[in-house]
Amino acid sequence: MALHKKRVARLIRSFAILLLIVGAVYGLGWSKIFSVKTIAISGTQQSSVLTNTLQSAHIELRTGMPLARVDVRAIDRIALQSGWIKSSEISRNWLKGSVSIRVIERIPVASYLDGDGSIKYFDALGNIFTTPSAFTNLPTIAFTHSTPELRIVAASWVAEMPADLLAQMQNLWVNSQDRIVMKAAISVPSAKIITINWGGVRDLPLKVKVLRALLLRPENAQHNNFDLSEPLAPITR
Repeated sequence: MALHKKRVARLIRSFAILLLIVGAVYGLGWSKIFSVKTIAISGTQQSSVLTNTLQSAHIELRTGMPLARVDVRAIDRIALQSGWIKSSEISRNWLKGSVSIRVIERIPVASYLDGDGSIKYFDALGNIFTTPSAFTNLPTIAFTHSTPELRIVAASWVAEMPADLLAQMQNLWVNSQDRIVMKAAISVPSAKIITINWGGVRDLPLKVKVLRALLLRPENAQHNNFDLSEPLAPITR
């Protein structure tokens, strides 16, 4: 008799635990006890673009939905797939019923015209992306072959080039790691169009210094081509 009572007690406890588990699952996944009350997106002015991207990917994120059904991993995956977002952090606050999405956008160092005619950007690591944000006064670069290696070379070149020379640049061709050619409209000491073969990125500060000195020399007043691939033995013509 005592053994029978112990079995009944165990069954009752097991059933009670099962009810608690079912109730917790329902409370988290379907009831409105823990629901999304607010959604905050920070780190970008393109929150509507991100929201539309999630909707297009059929990722549900709306106020009123259960917090437990917010797919944090899917939101992070879709955000990073957009390209213009460098990183994202998604968190849920169960007490406040809030979902926070913090993103960091990629910052382009230059733009280039893709083979399909569209304008694309790349960052300092050579990552290609399109962006809904408006970036102005970025140098436009032409690649003989657009490869990650050449984009990294171009990004390094842009990072080291003084702002005044970047502002005067009309075109830049990155043909290889050792041949970067720039066409620029300069105003000092006189207004003219010049073409500069920088060679590679190596010794770029020295090459800039040599270029400035060459432009000030009277004998170079009529010269429009400057080869600085060997900065200690420059060629002008």
